[in-house]
Amino acid sequence: MTHITVTAVYATPDRQSQVTLSLSEGATLADAMTAMCALPECETWCIDAGALGVFGKIRPLQWALAEGDRVECYRPLETDPKTARRLRATVQKQTSQ
Repeated sequence: MTHITVTAVYATPDRQSQVTLSLSEGATLADAMTAMCALPECETWCIDAGALGVFGKIRPLQWALAEGDRVECYRPLETDPKTARRLRATVQKQTSQ
């Protein structure tokens, strides 16, 4: 049976993690998620089936993976982007005066 190698990544505000997965050819994102959940180094990852992607694009669990793909596990945002921008603008305005 032929295998493919993919990289799975996960990031928190203070740490980035990466693991290499060896999967059967024709494996899907669901298969990658199962493989990640079985690894001890991934047990702290918050893996959400609806928040997995390949090379920056969210994909369904049925997405077929290819050799060298980068599986990304997205986590919920801590702050709404609009609120974060508003806060940064306020701080910049105060420091420039």
